[in-house]
Amino acid sequence: MEKKILNNIQASSTFLSVEKKRPKGNWKQRLVERRFSGNQLESSEKNRKKSKAFKKSLLYIFFLKKLLKKGKQQISYLNLPLLKVFLTKYAKIKPRRKTHISLQQQKSLAKSIKRARTLGLLPFITRVTIKRPLKKRKFSTKRNLV
Repeated sequence: MEKKILNNIQASSTFLSVEKKRPKGNWKQRLVERRFSGNQLESSEKNRKKSKAFKKSLLYIFFLKKLLKKGKQQISYLNLPLLKVFLTKYAKIKPRRKTHISLQQQKSLAKSIKRARTLGLLPFITRVTIKRPLKKRKFSTKRNLV
């Protein structure tokens, strides 16, 4: 008799353990933890592809960074090909988080770019043309005769 009761209790406890228990706590906090956990990435982030032009430019910057570390290329206001790499298409200086160069190199780079701008070797700004769509003219077949 006691064995039957123990078996029933064990069976009921296994049934209870299979049931899902609702987690306690704030659901928004759980969502944030699930979304930003380091181990799991969202599928859109995994499948995100960068454009070829971005990869090429980033690889070129990393190549130049290696050259700067070895001392083969010097940051100078006369070294225009090197300075143009660190400018955007609007002739602004790229930030350190995108160029991945050291603080000292970034400061000397900014000084040399500014010196080249004042000497007229590099532009301060570039002209940006905005193409607007042409408006269609409506021609009427009837003429208003007065």
